[in-house]
Amino acid sequence: MAVSRVTRSVLRLLLLQSSWTYERMQGVGIAFASLPLLEPLRGDPARHREAVGRSTEFFNAHPYLAGIAAGAAARAEVDGVAGATIQRLKTALAGPLGSLGDQLFWIGVVPGVMAAMLLAVGLGAGWPAAAVGLGLYLAVRIAVTAWGAALGYRSGLGVAAALKASRLDDQVRRVGLGAGLLVGLAVPIVGRWLAGGHPAELAALALGGAGGVWAALVRSRIPGARLLTLVAMAIIILWHWSTS
Repeated sequence: MAVSRVTRSVLRLLLLQSSWTYERMQGVGIAFASLPLLEPLRGDPARHREAVGRSTEFFNAHPYLAGIAAGAAARAEVDGVAGATIQRLKTALAGPLGSLGDQLFWIGVVPGVMAAMLLAVGLGAGWPAAAVGLGLYLAVRIAVTAWGAALGYRSGLGVAAALKASRLDDQVRRVGLGAGLLVGLAVPIVGRWLAGGHPAELAALALGGAGGVWAALVRSRIPGARLLTLVAMAIIILWHWSTS
């Protein structure tokens, strides 16, 4: 039964942003997604009504990780935790989940998948690669949402320790590194593809571009080295085009 409730909550979380408001941000969407998780409280109408009311209050985090907070708060409600404590829990989770989600998706998954799609197209895979990339992105998005909701509902007030044990921050860093490498591989190959050349001619330049982006975006510790690396890459690519 618990698995069924979590699954229904995940399906509702996919619609989280459709109920976004300036007054409560994601609060109404969190409440809608929390309803299946709060079903054990239906036997006590007063507690159920209070729990649902609290779940509608102001909340804002990354929409793909908001299920962690929704699950944890719902579990705390079911466990009989005081309402003020539950609100403090949600407030404490909002900032970290927003930051981690932005890094994981907007800096990692999204540019990584887009770079892989462009790389495949530039190497001759054709536009079906775009459909495969979109499917991959949606699969990752749903999987992360489901994982987060289950983690939160399983952990309740212990969600912070559970998040730390999951080493999500390390995974975020690894995804960012992979995205930087894919962008570096894609830049010269897509550029040459747009110019009409054969992708095989760009193997060496692609490796150089990958190394450049790797150093520029995630590895460099030297002040100004990131900007200089990007400028150098641009000069190399323009020179290659002008002499080909």
